[in-house]
Amino acid sequence: MKSNTMKGVGVVPQQKELRVIDHPEPSIEAPNELKIRTLEVGVCGTDREICTFAYGQPPAGGDYLLLGHECLGEVLEVGSGVKNFKPGDLVVPSVRRPCTDPNCRPCREGRQDFCVTWKFTERGINQRHGYMTERFVEEERFLTPVPKDLRDLAVMAEPLTIAEKGLTQAWQVQKRLTWAHDNRDRQRPRPRSQCRGPRRRPHRPARRNEAAHRRLPRLRLLALAEAEFQGRHRRADWCRNTSPTCKSPRKISPNTSANIDLIYEAVGRRPSPPSMSCGVLGINGVYILTGIPAEKPPIPVYRG
Repeated sequence: MKSNTMKGVGVVPQQKELRVIDHPEPSIEAPNELKIRTLEVGVCGTDREICTFAYGQPPAGGDYLLLGHECLGEVLEVGSGVKNFKPGDLVVPSVRRPCTDPNCRPCREGRQDFCVTWKFTERGINQRHGYMTERFVEEERFLTPVPKDLRDLAVMAEPLTIAEKGLTQAWQVQKRLTWAHDNRDRQRPRPRSQCRGPRRRPHRPARRNEAAHRRLPRLRLLALAEAEFQGRHRRADWCRNTSPTCKSPRKISPNTSANIDLIYEAVGRRPSPPSMSCGVLGINGVYILTGIPAEKPPIPVYRG
């Protein structure tokens, strides 16, 4: 007799437990839904913090939350209204789901990343089960097709969207400046960007900054080269390009011939005053802080 349950990994916040859970087998209930087999799930700092019970809310009426918001899956079944997928296709599901407030224009227009009510839900994080299970059902609109030749990289698509959005928003601000449009003098010092984060993480910020270089080719990059371990925490230092000589942010800034226009930080822990780096951020610069920790105390910003 076929079982009506499957295995999943989740947290039980009230009991402060992380365990394997027997979860009901999902089924397609609407024409626009697909049933998907989980192939790979990524684990990031968000999952680690949920496992410390810093946050993570189960769905309404439930006592556990299945983990996993970075996922690669294979389509098993499709609903009668699905137009762009078929069984066997590879897909990456998104994380955030729109709120139901009719007055929230971003959510109504499919931009729930700008939700104004803060009542959105998130797979594997907030009020919706995640993908760390054998199978799941999802609406077609929340799936992105994956070419077969990107099979080995696709599970990293979700963290890449975080990096890409940060760069996109930064460019929306920086494109107002003259250097973004003036190509008359290519000999002048180019705008500078710095990137900070542990080199050994799977989605290294240095690699994220390669995307910045492709999008903003006029940037001169100052990227980290090494990471050291201090107890349980990783510490990343600064260096220019890939030079083995690492320096602190405050020491590297005076050696540059232009403002630091963009700082991209993805350390993932509560920054210490020097690591906030605002003392080296140039005039009209943009500071992207993606590694926001779970700690409640305010994060100080230092003018320098």
